Order: sequence, then C-alpha cells, then structure tokens
Amino acid sequence: MLGTISWCLRRPSLLAWELLWRWAFGVPALYIAYVQLAAIWQLVPQATLNNLQASAYDPVAASGILLGLYDLLAPPVMHLLAWMLPAGLVAWAVVSGLGRWLVLRRLAALRADLLPLRPAFTIGAELIGFQALRIGGMAITAWACYGCIHLAAAHAFADVQNPDLVLYASVVIVSVLGAFTVWALVSWTVTLAPLLLARHQQGFAAAAIAGLRPGRRTTGKLMEINLVLGIVKLGLLVLAMVFSAIPLPFQEVTTPESLHIWWAIVSVAYLIANAFFQVVRLVATLETVDATA
Repeated sequence: MLGTISWCLRRPSLLAWELLWRWAFGVPALYIAYVQLAAIWQLVPQATLNNLQASAYDPVAASGILLGLYDLLAPPVMHLLAWMLPAGLVAWAVVSGLGRWLVLRRLAALRADLLPLRPAFTIGAELIGFQALRIGGMAITAWACYGCIHLAAAHAFADVQNPDLVLYASVVIVSVLGAFTVWALVSWTVTLAPLLLARHQQGFAAAAIAGLRPGRRTTGKLMEINLVLGIVKLGLLVLAMVFSAIPLPFQEVTTPESLHIWWAIVSVAYLIANAFFQVVRLVATLETVDATA
C-alpha cells in the first residue's frame, strides 16, 4: 500500500484528472444548491433569526425556535429535494462514469502492465452503469443508517420531558460508523467490476459476475484495501474537523471572513486528499487483480 501511495504521488496527472471530473460536477451542483437554499432561507423572518441568536445560551428556547424553523422550511426543502436529488444522482452517474473512463485511460498510458491501452477502450457507457449501481448501493446504506437514527429518535424522545439523549447519541454514532464500515467492506464489489471491464474488455454482465466472484484470495485482499482506505478517509475527516476548530480559541481576535477563508482552505485540502486516496484505491485494486490473476 505504501508503495502504491508513493507511486501515485509521483504521478500527479492521475490526481489532476480525478479532481477535474469530480469538481466539474461538484462546483455547479454546489452553486445550484446554494442558489436554491438561499431563496428558501429568505422565507425565514428576521425576528426569528434575532430570537435564535439571542437564545444561544438557552438550549430549551433555542430548540423551540429550531422546531419552528423546521416546520417552516421542511416543505420547500422537501419539494427541492424531490427534483434535485434524482437529477443530481443521474448527473453524478454520468459524470463519474465518464470521469472514471478518463482516469483509466491516463492510468493505461502510465501502467500498460496493469491496464493495456487498447483501440477498443470505449467503455464509457458501461462505466456509467456501474457508477449508477455504486450510487444505488450507497443510497441503500444511507437509507438504512437514517432508518436506525429515526427509530432511535422516536424511542428516545417519546417522553419529551425526559428524553434519553445518551441512547440517541449512541445510536447516531454507532449507525454512522457502522454504515461507513459496512460500505467500506462491501463496496469493493462495485469497484472491481468496472476495472475488470476495462482490463479484460469484458461485457457488462460478465464483469459484474466476475466482480462478485473474484476468488477467495483476491476477496481478502480487496476487503483489506477497502477497510484500510476507509479508515484513512475517516482519519481525513477527523483531521479536517480538528483543523477547522483551530481558530476557535482565538475567536475574540478573528473575524467571520477569516474563519470562512480558513474553513474553505481546510475543505479544499480535504477534498484533494480524498480524491488522491480514491486514485490509490483504483491502482491498488488493479495491482491486486494483477498479482492474483
């Protein structure tokens, strides 16, 4: 794994292509979401915002105001998600499929031993299909995590006067970490199939079946790769949270503008590091398939 990371660091063009397709989708999507949510936020009366700011040190009063905000904003937000979420998922499948195709072409030019560059290397449509399957798996995992949290909330807050906050917080933490770990362990199946498609020029169905049955030795190595890199991604998230909190002890001498700039820098650094380890996962998976072939 360390050798693969070192190899990817010496080939920044792979990271550049990965960032290009990710941000080609992410920047417009974030801008559209910002414009739509800013228009919805205009529905909130200024008096409500003033009351919320005044109740910063009164959790009971703040919770009541937040509940009122939820009742006000939930209908337009759900209406927005009803069209924006499906459209975003379809756009993500298309852009990510084509983007993965570009990254694989670049990798084929750098490592012909792992991924021969062939004239018939036109697999964009198949990669889009596999990306759609991956998005579906992630959506199911997220839905299961949300369901656990929803059930915990219904039980923990059944008695409004004496809510069981410990139970709720525990279920939230365990559900999020559990969903993260489960997806890290099983996502190799939808990661491997498009690579087999590119490496062996298999059909969509043949690559999907081969991805589900790679062999015992390969399966163990792929689970190890995904688990290790899943832990790395979790560590990156924790580091991003730590670095985001660095200016807080100096909030009396910092301005909101400087905080926003610092948080933007930390967010961009996290996104770059996350994209880099996605490239590492791609190369490591191909190396594993090649070594166990």
